[in-house]
Amino acid sequence: MNQIKYVLMDPSKNITILVETKIPIDKQNEVAKKLMDLEPKAEQLGFIMSSRENEIIIRMAGGEFCGNAAMSVASLYAIENEFENHNIDVAFYGNENNIRSKVKVSVKRMNEGTYEALVHMPVPKNIETINLTGFKELPIVSLDGISHIIVDEEVKKNLAEKYIKNWCNDLNLEALGLMFYKKINDTNYELRPLVYVRDIGSLFWENACASGTYAFGIYMMSQDKKLSHIYIRQAGGDVMEVKNEDDNFCLIGQVKYLCERIVNI
Repeated sequence: MNQIKYVLMDPSKNITILVETKIPIDKQNEVAKKLMDLEPKAEQLGFIMSSRENEIIIRMAGGEFCGNAAMSVASLYAIENEFENHNIDVAFYGNENNIRSKVKVSVKRMNEGTYEALVHMPVPKNIETINLTGFKELPIVSLDGISHIIVDEEVKKNLAEKYIKNWCNDLNLEALGLMFYKKINDTNYELRPLVYVRDIGSLFWENACASGTYAFGIYMMSQDKKLSHIYIRQAGGDVMEVKNEDDNFCLIGQVKYLCERIVNI
């Protein structure tokens, strides 16, 4: 039995577990599944591998990149060190014993336990349109460790959950999101994200998905070069912004600190 210390963070209601106890990579999947069972409101989990003033290294349970985790771990560092403002690199460790992506995160204290976070997001590996079994052609945005398919129509919940698992396997992806969206006007949208992480078998209709929000935003901007920002209301009700500043894309949202827990598992 091991004692595990972790923190619960709330980036736009996408409840995130950050494990502060150092866990060997070959044990992380087992620990992740147990902690996710203990925290039924949590939608994802990351392991903090190292933490210092200029860089944090984190590994998500499925080895994927996660924008909300980047916001969360940068905000947690600022909270623990009582910083009003802080700039830091957040590096994501993958499944092949390497750092697969790194982003710059700026956080600013809004009030007690709440920070606004701005993430300078990675350039997508690819944006293309693909044919999918059981569906029409759809756009897909590929990031390090996770890809997102942009869907502009309603799909029954059970079919969506079937499609995402099949497509993740067919495309040989580590993690896949389906971003169902509704247009409000030219710069305002609503997003309903479904995310599947293959290695740990997690499937969530997430309250918010930062990487999916970014993927959606950058796709829409690629279709309309005049767009410089998009506001996207998440399923949980919060709004995130995707902004283009001279072809440098950033994602802006808020993060709340919830609590710290220590458990024996």
